[in-house]
Amino acid sequence: MGDEAALIIIMVMALVALVMIGRGLGTVAGVVGAVVLFSLLPQGNLRIFGLMFAGFLFGAGAYFLGSFSFGDLVDEVRWLSRGLMPWTEFALDTSDPAGQLLAGAAGACVLAGAFASIWDNPAKAAYRAHKRMAAQDVQGLRPVRGMAKINTAQASDAAHKEATLIGAVTSSGKRLYLSDKDLNTHALVTGTTGSGKTVFVANLIESFIARRHPVIFIDGKGDLTLSQRVRSYAAQQGRPTWGFSMVGASCAYNPLASGGFSSKKDRVVELRRWSEEHYRKLAEGYLQTVFKILEAVGDRVDLKTTTQFLDTGKLLSLIRAQKAALGEEFVQALSEEIADQRDAEKHIEGVRAELRNLSRSELGPLFDTAAALEAEETVLTLAEVLRRRGVAYFALSPLRFPALSDTLGKLIVNDLKACLDPERPQKILLVIDEFTTLAGEQVLNILNQGRSMGVHGLITVQSLADLGQKIDRNADLFAAQIISNCNVFAVHRMNNPADAGTLAEVIGTKNSLEITAHLGETGATGKGSARHVREFLAHPDAIKNLPTGEAFLANKNAGTVVRIKGRLSQIMEL
Repeated sequence: MGDEAALIIIMVMALVALVMIGRGLGTVAGVVGAVVLFSLLPQGNLRIFGLMFAGFLFGAGAYFLGSFSFGDLVDEVRWLSRGLMPWTEFALDTSDPAGQLLAGAAGACVLAGAFASIWDNPAKAAYRAHKRMAAQDVQGLRPVRGMAKINTAQASDAAHKEATLIGAVTSSGKRLYLSDKDLNTHALVTGTTGSGKTVFVANLIESFIARRHPVIFIDGKGDLTLSQRVRSYAAQQGRPTWGFSMVGASCAYNPLASGGFSSKKDRVVELRRWSEEHYRKLAEGYLQTVFKILEAVGDRVDLKTTTQFLDTGKLLSLIRAQKAALGEEFVQALSEEIADQRDAEKHIEGVRAELRNLSRSELGPLFDTAAALEAEETVLTLAEVLRRRGVAYFALSPLRFPALSDTLGKLIVNDLKACLDPERPQKILLVIDEFTTLAGEQVLNILNQGRSMGVHGLITVQSLADLGQKIDRNADLFAAQIISNCNVFAVHRMNNPADAGTLAEVIGTKNSLEITAHLGETGATGKGSARHVREFLAHPDAIKNLPTGEAFLANKNAGTVVRIKGRLSQIMEL
């Protein structure tokens, strides 16, 4: 018989006994007293034994008041004493109200104690919590389209000012927060298409925007709908936003707006993979001279002007035209520096082609900042985004512009690196959605070096193979380095068995006891064995079968692994 059925039977029997023994007055008083005691006493054995003991005291009081008369049965319940329930011979003398009250209270407390013994059962309590989580509101939660809807805005909880509400633990319904301190050690979000990665990421974006921290979102799949939602939410929060898109409406962008001439040189050099360090050094020297001269003459440095002056002849013409402003001595020094770079000029043809292709493509107008300013249009610079604590959303389009998306992705990451100030660290959320488009050393560098300057990195991938897909050499090593630089893992459904197995190993194992039994022809022989084994904290099969919106969240900093139902962000409801 199940616990629920036994509880119903106990309740019916106890209520019948109360009506027989205590009459109306005792029944009401007993039930009210039992409910009060059940509510006040703490859950567990204390409540069970407390109620039972109270029932004993009330019953003893009724007896010593002389309320019980042996053998005098109430006419309407006489049939119950004929072998069915002999104990009912201890009937209450209805002429004593005090006895009615005490006897009624005694029966009610015994009833409540029996109820508590089942209600407080740990297994049943856990089951009820799980059932509530799946079917009804629990602490403000209810399932919506596979996500947990939590009726609390980010940053509204005073106890979690430096954390993000990301969902609830599936087994208990308890709200789960991810602290900024943990996110500062970077997070890797994995999952197949439609598994809930974007919803997980949206919670962190919502939190950072609501708390007035800058957000840089590099979308490797070019989701214009998500771009609109993020920017709409930021506008609702009074935050400035910029949207750059390779398809559709877009503002202009200057990836060379910040930093000195050496910093700009580094940004451009890292666009290419150099086969020999010698040629890289020659290109660095040439580019440094170009940016030094552009800075000296006061020209606005952007991709268009840089591409235009990657020519020693044009550089000489530029400084000679500014001879009066610069001074003859300075012009002479620059002329000699240009002459020293003539031999290196032939080694920058690859860089020149890279920038020329970008500036002369159909996207070229998006990098012509002079024309945009003249037309009074918005120009995106990451330095301004960080200064104003705004939101910049870059929607790349690798399907339509694969090569240009790769180049632009590198420029954005290198631009952000140049804007970071080690002397004045600033909390920044950097989201790299669909890592394949941006995979490269520049991302690894910003994860390694950006933590101390406030970068909170969030990388999403559909498969672990995406981590090293565009790496020419040692792709597996590069993927391992990315994983090693992350200490928070949000693992959604993974269809690839190899990925599920690798992530289960990354999350870790725990000690467990494996018990075996020896079976003979007639059944168990009574012999067996027990041994200590290692058990996955998140089994690969469980990872492969996660419902949409659920994930295993492994926090290496805290040493915790929990299965969660992701919160449905307000951004996703816009």
